[in-house]
Amino acid sequence: MIKLLQQLFIFLLLPSFMLAQGGVGINNDNSNPDNSAMLDVKSTDKGLLTPRMTEAQRNAIPTPATGLLIYQTDNTPGFYVYDGTVWTAVTPGAGGASNWTANGNDIYNANTGRVGIGTTTPTAALNVRGTGATTPTQEVYRGYVNDLNGSFSGATDGTPGVATIAIPAATAATATNITVDINLGGDLDGAFGFPTNLEVFLQGNSLGTNVTAPTGTPGCGDPNNGGVYYPTSINGLNAMTSLAGLTTINLRAEDYGGAFDTHCGSGGIWVEYVVTYTVPEPEPAMIVDNGIIQVQDFTGGIAGLYSNTYGDIVQADGTGALMVRNPDGTITMQDYIENSITIGGLPWEVTNPTLFPAGTRSAILEVRGGYQRPLYGGNIREYDSTGVTRIHSNGHTDPLDQFSIHADFNIGGGNFFAHSDARIKNVLRRSDPKEDLERLNRVAVTDYKYVDTLAKGTKEVKKVIAQELREVYPEAVTFTSRTIPNIYQSSTVQEGWILLSNVVALNDMIELKVVTDGKESSRMVKVVAVEEDRFQIDQALNLDQVFVYGKFVHDFHIVDYDALTTLNISATQALLQRVEALEAENAQLKSENESLSGLKAEVAEIKALLNMTGKNK
Repeated sequence: MIKLLQQLFIFLLLPSFMLAQGGVGINNDNSNPDNSAMLDVKSTDKGLLTPRMTEAQRNAIPTPATGLLIYQTDNTPGFYVYDGTVWTAVTPGAGGASNWTANGNDIYNANTGRVGIGTTTPTAALNVRGTGATTPTQEVYRGYVNDLNGSFSGATDGTPGVATIAIPAATAATATNITVDINLGGDLDGAFGFPTNLEVFLQGNSLGTNVTAPTGTPGCGDPNNGGVYYPTSINGLNAMTSLAGLTTINLRAEDYGGAFDTHCGSGGIWVEYVVTYTVPEPEPAMIVDNGIIQVQDFTGGIAGLYSNTYGDIVQADGTGALMVRNPDGTITMQDYIENSITIGGLPWEVTNPTLFPAGTRSAILEVRGGYQRPLYGGNIREYDSTGVTRIHSNGHTDPLDQFSIHADFNIGGGNFFAHSDARIKNVLRRSDPKEDLERLNRVAVTDYKYVDTLAKGTKEVKKVIAQELREVYPEAVTFTSRTIPNIYQSSTVQEGWILLSNVVALNDMIELKVVTDGKESSRMVKVVAVEEDRFQIDQALNLDQVFVYGKFVHDFHIVDYDALTTLNISATQALLQRVEALEAENAQLKSENESLSGLKAEVAEIKALLNMTGKNK
């Protein structure tokens, strides 16, 4: 009884002590404790101080009750609660965080340290779950058709320009809307008083006749020339209905008008088909708008990420430029590939297992199929090991040529095998060896060095000059498009201007060598402004220095050394004929000389007899 009175006396000394049924309140405003609380403490300038102890003292508490709360002062300080089995941290200072939810579905689990976004039951340190919704995305595919065959009569000439556009099967199957736009470039005015009369077709259906650009102005529309296109208002075909589900779109354009002038290196009219697909794309679960996502690479290099058979994103070992699956199944970053590779289609099919075991590949690297693209320049030849098989008089006469491999520089190897079967050729005539010998005798061999010493070095070269060879043997010279080192100067860049004078003209295409992040690369740019001592290009340059390599030209000369070799073979045959003729002539002279020697002996005998007869008289 005395102890109870002592406790009551102490409580009466508190600023405000309220007793209520089932609860106790401690405050300064004489308010009753909350009905849901056994102890309700209120204050605006003081806190509740829980027992403070070290980790060792905490662990020494005998038989702690479930829900017991203490503040640990060492070894990751913070609040800890006993959950009936172990002490669990409940504050950020202990490596966890308060339980929280945001937007009703984002949760942090203080007991596991897992964060969930889009899920309240995260199963990993970070578990991001998307909504499963889709958003419309536009995918654009372009096709180019060139028609060079105008007709003065206005009737069809029978040789329209044609091309195709390949559409991924997934895009074709899921598109919700398809549109087609037509842009024109090239010689839109025609020539000699005969205007163009262009008709364009899509999947065999005419989109319109007498199609012209709104301005009627010629535009350099070559797709490989960074050309200018003039949009038209044609979209008369219901593209959604006619193209739905197609993985190949057929294009055609035909001019029924007059002849063409060569404009910007290209005669005829170029038609650009722009096919736009609206397709549903899954809404991403996570997007990084600005910045990077970094994965620590403990190998010391920059490793790639890949999805393994369990769907886990893991790092590939190694520091090479390629991510490669090796024959043993490992995936690594390296600079070489051990497996055979096929590009552009399925591997060569083994049709005779007796001769070729199953799994036989045609080569380590097999390139199948190709892409349609126009050829540049004039006098381009296609040839095999026996000579020219086809001549392109103008670079744009056949925009449907297929190319499987294109290389900017040399291709090396031990041997080269070209198709050369008589059954695929129509032989026209045999070359005249005597004429070839006379032509070969006029070919000049020159010692020279390259202007581009960085790429070609400074050594002397003994070969022919294409421009000189063209005067003697034009069939052995081909034109193409590439950059020439006619500027070859380093320059300062100020406010987007390149500080070089009198080296370029407006609309020139030039090649720049730039260094970004320690790596050198090339950029093909267009000159859009020229002043007395500087010029500007169509791309932003966030650099202080660039190297201006030179101008892009369409008449770059290439020597067909195979043609020279063939000419030399024919000329050698002519020399052989001369040698054989001289040998035959020499043999005849030797025979005649032997006959003369016999006559000389007979004459000597006759003289001797005559001398003896004279003496006997």
